[in-house]
Amino acid sequence: MKNNCPEVGEKSSLRGWDAVLEHSRGPAVSVSVHALLIVFLSTLIVREEPKRYDDIVSRVIEVDVSRPIEIPPPPPSLDDATRDEPDFDDTSVVAVVDPMESYDAAADFEDFESPESPDVPPIAVSNSPKILRVPVPSAFSGRSGAARERTGKSHATQWNSTQRALRKGLDWLAEHQNDDGSWGDTAKGNMPAYTGLALLAFLGHGEEPSSERYGSTVLKALKRLLAYLGVKGKGVRGGYRHAIVLYAVSEAYALSRIPMLQDAMDKGMSKLIAGENSRGSFNYGYDNRFDPKLGGPRCDLSVAGWNYQAMKAAFAAGYSSDGFEAAFDRAVNIGLRKTHFAKTGFRYGAKGGPSPSMTAVGTLCLQLMGEGKSKEVEAGLRYLQRPSAANFTWKPRKDGTVKPWSLYQWYYQTQVFFQAYRGKGGKWRKFDKMFTKALLRNQKRDGRWESPGFEFGYGKKGGEASLKGIDQPVYSTALCCLMLEVYYRYLTTFKVAEIAKNDASFSDGDIGLRLE
Repeated sequence: MKNNCPEVGEKSSLRGWDAVLEHSRGPAVSVSVHALLIVFLSTLIVREEPKRYDDIVSRVIEVDVSRPIEIPPPPPSLDDATRDEPDFDDTSVVAVVDPMESYDAAADFEDFESPESPDVPPIAVSNSPKILRVPVPSAFSGRSGAARERTGKSHATQWNSTQRALRKGLDWLAEHQNDDGSWGDTAKGNMPAYTGLALLAFLGHGEEPSSERYGSTVLKALKRLLAYLGVKGKGVRGGYRHAIVLYAVSEAYALSRIPMLQDAMDKGMSKLIAGENSRGSFNYGYDNRFDPKLGGPRCDLSVAGWNYQAMKAAFAAGYSSDGFEAAFDRAVNIGLRKTHFAKTGFRYGAKGGPSPSMTAVGTLCLQLMGEGKSKEVEAGLRYLQRPSAANFTWKPRKDGTVKPWSLYQWYYQTQVFFQAYRGKGGKWRKFDKMFTKALLRNQKRDGRWESPGFEFGYGKKGGEASLKGIDQPVYSTALCCLMLEVYYRYLTTFKVAEIAKNDASFSDGDIGLRLE
């Protein structure tokens, strides 16, 4: 039946829309709330404008910067061309009696009087990195830190083995230093020379008073050497002793730049210069009296060799004075080239023929004094290449090639070949293997060495066998350590151009040493 009642139809339709509205009210409210929340959050977001380069202001500030000290450049590298000398062949061996074989080492110490306890002001040593240090002269620049490692490895055939042996030798020397800083038998007069030699071994390894391991050893030795030289610079009696002490003090000053050492070097050099004779050589006790039999003052290359090395060390450390240039020139051009040179090698005095030990001395001294390419050096090198001279057999041989002054000769000879071949090439490697093998095999377990002459009893009337007691191993160990430092102790031969004086073109680091 059809329902025609409009009230009922309208009421039914309204109820449908009410339901729709009722169900949509929740979502509408939710959308409205979220919309308002989004608008609110958007007001919290701050948009940062990118920086504009026109907002950056540049200002120029003047700063007072002192000119840095320039480290002197190393000597120029030389070509590695192979030399044309014979490869250690015996082309013309001449039997020569070496005057050093009969030398009594104790004779040079007889007039020594031991000084009182050293009355030396304390040496100021500082490890502060703020203190400006003058660069080490380039002649010594291979001795320390990374430079020693780098330089040594490039020249040594047995680097690790030799440096372990060297460390043992230095440890032995440090353990056997006397309480007063000296080395040797304190009942005798040998201490100045042995103290100088032992200290040179530490300096050759780049050790200074501030060194961690050997600093106290070096400091005590320096105080003792200053006491030997004396406050007034009278120096040490004996041609050997004064020269070796001065040699060590000069190297110590070059490495540490301690002013007190410079003063001692200056005073000691004054005595040395005055002790050089008219023939460019030196004698025991700097005795330059005229000898009618010799036609002039006595000349002794064994004494002169240490004085020449002291001159070189002082020069490299920056020493200069009136008369030094003339003394240096006289030593090179008269003493070494004329007085002690004898056609094929170097001799002990002003007359006679050459000998292996003196040829080693003369050749090295000319090399160190800037004449590495001279005809005298070339002749000396050929002489030393003979098997009768270039032999490092520790035990004596039937042919007599091991001499009573073997370590003395080898000390010089090792440096001669290093300088001549610049520590490179087949000839140097052959020689390096030969001498290091001898030293490594014959080092004692406690780190010391004994001279072959002393150990096997030959040359008892003279030579190294005459050194007794603690003096013997101190002397031998110091020389063997110096040999094992040959790879970095001195850079290879450089040419001395001039002794600079008041040259404005030099930087502070040059300290008056010009190299070519």
